[in-house]
Amino acid sequence: MHKAVRPSRTWTLQNAALALLLTALFALLHLTRLGEIPYGLAVDEVSMGYDAWCLANFGVDRNLGAWPVYLANYGGGQSAMYAYLTAGLIRLTGRTDVWLLRLPGALFGLMTMVFGALIVQRLLGERHPKAWFAFGLFYLACPYFTMAARVGLDCNLMLGMSTAFLYALIRAVDSQRLRDFAWVGLTAGLTLYTYALSYLALPIFLLLAMLWLVAIRRMRLSQFWMVLGLLVAMGWPLVIVQIINLLDLPEFTLGGMTFVRMDLYRASTLSLSDMALNLLRTIKNTLCYDDLPNTSRQFWTLYPLSIPFVLTGALVNLRTAVRSLRRREWRPETFILLWGLTMLLVGSLLGSDGPSTNRVNAIFFVTAECAVAGIFAVCDWLRGCLRRVFAAVLAAAYAISFCCFAHWYFNNRRLEALCGNLYPEAFALIEESEDLGARTVHVPEPPTYYQLSTLISPYDFEPTLVNNRLTFRNYVFDGAKPAELKPDWAYIADVTDVDYIQRLTDAGYQSIRAGEALIFFQ
Repeated sequence: MHKAVRPSRTWTLQNAALALLLTALFALLHLTRLGEIPYGLAVDEVSMGYDAWCLANFGVDRNLGAWPVYLANYGGGQSAMYAYLTAGLIRLTGRTDVWLLRLPGALFGLMTMVFGALIVQRLLGERHPKAWFAFGLFYLACPYFTMAARVGLDCNLMLGMSTAFLYALIRAVDSQRLRDFAWVGLTAGLTLYTYALSYLALPIFLLLAMLWLVAIRRMRLSQFWMVLGLLVAMGWPLVIVQIINLLDLPEFTLGGMTFVRMDLYRASTLSLSDMALNLLRTIKNTLCYDDLPNTSRQFWTLYPLSIPFVLTGALVNLRTAVRSLRRREWRPETFILLWGLTMLLVGSLLGSDGPSTNRVNAIFFVTAECAVAGIFAVCDWLRGCLRRVFAAVLAAAYAISFCCFAHWYFNNRRLEALCGNLYPEAFALIEESEDLGARTVHVPEPPTYYQLSTLISPYDFEPTLVNNRLTFRNYVFDGAKPAELKPDWAYIADVTDVDYIQRLTDAGYQSIRAGEALIFFQ
C-alpha cells in the first residue's frame, strides 16, 4: 500500500515544481523591465491609460462620458475592459507608471499560458503526461507571446480571454454540468469586452459549435439557454452601442452608463471584396510577421522552424474532427479547428484595412496548440533512439532561437520608440520656467501624451483647433515633426530621435534634458 501511494505524491510534487518553474520564467520574460521595453508608448496605450486614470479618479473618460461601456478613443472606438482593469489597479496602488499600465496585458498573457496548457493537457495528456509543460515552454519561447503581452493594447486581451472561454467550453461538454455551461456564458460575455472583432467571431464560432454539439447529442436545451442567456445579459450594452452607431443615433446615458457614439464606425470596414487576398494575408501575418511591434521580420511570430509543426498539428486536428463528426463522438479538437477557421474568416472580412496580428490575435492559441500537437505527432511516428535524437535536436533549436530573440529584444528594442513617450519632467520644467512658459512649444505627439504625462483633469483640458492642429495653453500638438522651424518656438524631442535632434542642433537650437525628452530653444 505504501509503495502504491508514494509515486502519486512524487508526481504531484513534480508537476507543482514544473508549474512554479513556468511561472518564474513567465515573470522574468513578461514583467521584468515592462515599463522600459518596448521603449515608448503606442498611441492606444496612452489613450487607454489616461481614460483609466480619469475613470479611477472622476468616474468619466477623457471625453467626460460617465462609465462608458465602450470608449470613444480617437473617434474609432476602443474596447473598455483594459481601461477598467487599469483603473482598478490605479485605485489600488495610486500609480500611473508605464509598468502598471502594461500589467493587465501581461497578466492576460499568463491567462493564455495557463488555460492553453490545460486545453493541451486535455487533448494530448493521455499519451503525453507532460504535454501541458511542453505547451508552457513553447509559449514562453516564441517571440509573439512575449512581444504582444508587453504592449498595453486593448485588443490583445482577446487572446487570453478567448483561450479561457475555449477551456470553459471544453470542460462543460466533458462534464455536462449546467454550472460549467454558466462559465461558458460568462467567459464568452467577458470576451466581448476585450475587442470589437469578438462581436463577429463569437457568434460565428458559437453557432458552428452548438450545431455540432446538437449533431453529436452533447448539448441539452437547458445548457443552450444557460449560455445564451448569460451572453445576452452581459452583452446587451454593446448591442445598444452598435445600434446607436449603425443608425447614427445620438449618444445617451442610461443607468449611469454612457452608450457612446463614435465619429468612425468601424463595422463599415468589413467587406467581402478582398476576402481571398485578406485570407492569405491573415495566414502570412499569423505564421510569419507583419509590420506591427508584435512581430519581428527576423524571428517571425513562432520562428520559421515552427511552421511545419503548425501545419502537421492542424492536419492532425482536422483528421480527428472529421472522424468525430462521422462517428458522432465528442472530441475537443473540433473546437480548436472551428476557432481557428473562425478567426481566418474574420481576418478575410477586414476589407481594405486588412488583417494584422493585433486584429486576429485570438488565433495564436490555435497556432501554438497546433505546433505542440504537431511536435508530439512527429515524436509518435519516430521510434527508439531516433525519437530521442529528434527531441534533443528540436529542443536545442528552440533554445538557440529563443536566446537569439531574447538578446535582440531585451537589448536592442529600447532604441525603437513605438509612437511617442511620456515627458512629465519636460512639461513640468516648461511650466515652471518663465522663458519656456512664454514660448509656443511644439509637441510631436497627440495631446493624450500631455494629458497622461501631467495627469491634468479632463474637466480642465479644453483644446482648440488652430490651422488643423490642436493647441492648449502654449502647446501645439502635432503628430509629425514640423516642416518649418520657428526661432521663437521651443521644440520637444525624444532622446532616441537622432535625426530630429540633429536637425534641431544644425538649425542652431540649444537643448535641455528633462527625463526622456530634450527641450530645444534659441
